[in-house]
Amino acid sequence: MYTTSRESPVEGLSPRKLAAFVKRARRAGQLNKDLQDKAKAAADAKLFAEHVAWLALLDVRAEAATAGRRNADLAKAFQFLIDAIARKK
Repeated sequence: MYTTSRESPVEGLSPRKLAAFVKRARRAGQLNKDLQDKAKAAADAKLFAEHVAWLALLDVRAEAATAGRRNADLAKAFQFLIDAIARKK
């Protein structure tokens, strides 16, 4: 049993070692927070890129559907896209 505040209840674990572990844990916690912030920024960028890609795809579909009314060959070429994004009833 330990009797003073300078002793550790665990043999071989000094207050200096405990302080080093606390310091290391705080640094690891900060690094973890920084990495989570970076991951969130990357996830936000990915989501925005997907949004832009979907808007472009919908624009292509709309143009293909419109132009396909006048040009049968164009309608055939883009029919897969028109069918894939068609509203289901």
